[in-house]
Amino acid sequence: MASTGSQKEYIDVNGVKRSFYLYTPRNLSKQPSLLIVLHGGGGSGLAVEAKTTNRKFDRLAEIYGFLVIYPNAVGGHWNDGREASNIDDVGFLRKLITMMKDRFNIGTVYATGISNGGMLAFRLACEASDYIDAIATVAASMPENLYMVCNPSKPVSVLVVHGLEDPIVPWDGGNVIVLGRFHGRVVSVEETVRFWVDFNKCFLENKGIIRESDNNILVKEYTCRTGAKVVLYGLEGCGHTWPGGTMVFPKRLVGPSCEWFDAADVIWRFFSSLLR
Repeated sequence: MASTGSQKEYIDVNGVKRSFYLYTPRNLSKQPSLLIVLHGGGGSGLAVEAKTTNRKFDRLAEIYGFLVIYPNAVGGHWNDGREASNIDDVGFLRKLITMMKDRFNIGTVYATGISNGGMLAFRLACEASDYIDAIATVAASMPENLYMVCNPSKPVSVLVVHGLEDPIVPWDGGNVIVLGRFHGRVVSVEETVRFWVDFNKCFLENKGIIRESDNNILVKEYTCRTGAKVVLYGLEGCGHTWPGGTMVFPKRLVGPSCEWFDAADVIWRFFSSLLR
């Protein structure tokens, strides 16, 4: 069944009017999961729904009966901890989750995001782990400032999807450079995964290379004594894009696209596996 799109709503956060798009499937589960999808820097909730992910999460919501929220950042950029900002985006998401729990019989809460949005998902896991059950990030590793102070109050399952040829958020960490401008520093993808492996008390269950189309996928799957899961997908030949989505920016800026890997499907399968 075709998706009809989401509805825009507003919420007051410390005197600031914040907006978001809510997608409610026709056959909502009696105790639905809530999925928060965070756009990248310079984007919007509507853009990540309709363009970046090609409404794939809306279509999955119709099949599995979960709610999807696409929040909007102030000025198009999330306060993920890399640069000085007085915008309380973690507070915004806390209030948004509480609002949805008051309105619906919410079961589990998940967050995913690309780039700047993925970094905010890491910050949410660090500072509001009591509000969410798992996160999945695309083209994002942990900001150095966040990595140094991250102290979740409970275990959080984490999926990391990252292109090995990402020119903006480098696999090996370092400076984040966009159009010649410095936007803070991040730790490497491997360090990011190791943080959550150590915090969640995990051990490596599966490691290997999967060949798909003409490309390789580095896969590491960890099972944790705390009940959490940590999974890494390293995508060969992929840049700073949403795999399986629309190429929003030119290749010269973000590197090669990655149509052969369906990030939305992989992310929802990861979240669904946590319910078993």
